[in-house]
Amino acid sequence: MEPGYHRDGETREGATGSEKDFADLLLERILDKKGTIFKEKQGIDFTGRDILSPSYRPDIILHRDTQIKQIIEYFVPCINNNQSPGNMLIYGKTGTGKTLVTRHAAAKIVENASKRGAAVPFITYINAKMYNTKYRILAKICEDIGVFVPKTGIATDAILDALKDVLKKADKPLVSIIDEVDLLVRSREKDDLLYVLTRLAEDDPAVRVSIIGISNDLRFKTFLGIRVLSSLNAQEIVFQPYQRSELVDILKQRADLAFKEDVVDEGIVGAIATIAAREDGDARKAIALLLKTGEVAEQEGAAFIDAEHLVKARDRLDLDTTESFLSTLPVQFQIVIIAISNAQTHYKCSANTGVILKIYHDLVKESEDFVSSIGLRRLLQILKDLNDQGILDLAVVSNGRGRSSVVSMNLERSIIEHVFSKNQQLKKLLNYIPKMKCLDSFLGPSNDSNDL
Repeated sequence: MEPGYHRDGETREGATGSEKDFADLLLERILDKKGTIFKEKQGIDFTGRDILSPSYRPDIILHRDTQIKQIIEYFVPCINNNQSPGNMLIYGKTGTGKTLVTRHAAAKIVENASKRGAAVPFITYINAKMYNTKYRILAKICEDIGVFVPKTGIATDAILDALKDVLKKADKPLVSIIDEVDLLVRSREKDDLLYVLTRLAEDDPAVRVSIIGISNDLRFKTFLGIRVLSSLNAQEIVFQPYQRSELVDILKQRADLAFKEDVVDEGIVGAIATIAAREDGDARKAIALLLKTGEVAEQEGAAFIDAEHLVKARDRLDLDTTESFLSTLPVQFQIVIIAISNAQTHYKCSANTGVILKIYHDLVKESEDFVSSIGLRRLLQILKDLNDQGILDLAVVSNGRGRSSVVSMNLERSIIEHVFSKNQQLKKLLNYIPKMKCLDSFLGPSNDSNDL
């Protein structure tokens, strides 16, 4: 043991008062050590890690000129004629630059309108995942244009009246950018909010409100009610996934800003771009992998990034992503995953939906904390969602007496235990051994014939 380092952070017997605690020494060593990979902060500049973070917005956006042009042209009526520009829906998979480009174009509109002394529209940004109630969304819009709304205690009609008063007095249009807008149609209340926002000007033409909706789901419009769809009447833009060559350019741009000179070569950047291009052209994942690779090299005290760092980073990032996904799932989803994993672990076989439903109910009975039960229809929806996410495989097989949906888990048991053991209630369920036979998985009674 090194001098001054004490097991479990405790003072060693007979140690003098001048000796430091292990944690203090470790922190001094880490904090005083100069980084080998990332650029350090100079003045008001970003650190290298900041430049590779999801919140960083580059000054120049690559390979999205067409979409920038479309969004800038959409905003033009706000400046030229002080008019509302209508509504817009922006589609594209995760990591295709939808939010980045939209907020970049909106910021440029405000900046240039101010320089020219032209009318500057109200532009608000709301992420429907963070502001997930009708009240909170309206309050956020009001807050962004300078209207204070208490967290609770005011009717939504009163908030709408206050919003309309401000818009009329300011004589300026409002454009609300709503990210993950598809979440607004998952409930009647929030679907109604979308309709209300598009119809604010119906009774008073002096109130001008437009919506830019951003969605990862290309089927978003199919979820809208007829009246909302008619009221939106939106222009549409689709963001295609990035190609490998485009990802290379994006990664080079970030790497030049984030890393010290000569620590990463084009081969590493190209390899990361290839990985991301194969996984739906997601620039966000590509940048996250570049960051993680740099962190691995930094932690090892390397002078440059090599292929071994990339391999380690990808393994760690995959685990981090899976852990984050599993830990944020609704409890019903988590119990379903545990039910399947327990069956697969103890009986080394897949299970049909009838068996899984029985195990789910047994797990709920075993727990004093979870009381929410589900039926077969809800189970099938959960299984389909998890199948779409690649967590499990859901297949229809013939068992000689009809068709049955059979499920097999794609995640290793060690990952499931690692994630769910952090929750004491779920940890208890991981130890439950299902009361079933492997043969039941394929030949036992099933209530789900033709369920897919």
